[in-house]
Amino acid sequence: MIGLALQFLSGRLINGLRWALRAVTAYPWQAALVVSLLAFAWAWNGWGNQVAKYNLLSGKHNALVAKVTAQAKEDAARAKRLTETGRRITSRIITIQQDMDHENETIRGKLDAALVELRKRPVRPANYDPAAPAFESVCTGARLARDDAEFLTRFAADAASTAAALKACSAAYDAARSEIDRFNTGEMK
Repeated sequence: MIGLALQFLSGRLINGLRWALRAVTAYPWQAALVVSLLAFAWAWNGWGNQVAKYNLLSGKHNALVAKVTAQAKEDAARAKRLTETGRRITSRIITIQQDMDHENETIRGKLDAALVELRKRPVRPANYDPAAPAFESVCTGARLARDDAEFLTRFAADAASTAAALKACSAAYDAARSEIDRFNTGEMK
């Protein structure tokens, strides 16, 4: 069955080629024109497909370039805002650190003045008995010996310095947190 079909088609193909050959020999210029037009149409169709593919790819490429460019601009703006936020945080922390240093200088000055004043106090007596009952019911520290008063004064200065450091640390954290929150909420656009 397939053999008969092939034989039929091959016979028709051969007859078609014979007819085309007779037409070409009888009308050579017209045949050349038809062949040229067919070749031109085939090339034009191929070129048109290529142009369509190029336009399609070019449009996708341009859209991708526009998207990447927009993302790059957005990233650059975000980086700039982030840098400004970092500078503001650093500036605020430096100001807080300077305030803490000033407060510590004040504490050291008061400590030095107190220690100079405490040198006028008497030294603890050699026969001092800490277990002996106190004669006064209220202790103001006015009768403390020099060594004890110096210890307590230094201890109080250390406590004041630690409190100043804690206050500065807390203020720096709060400043950084508020700037970061401002950045994250987009207030700084």
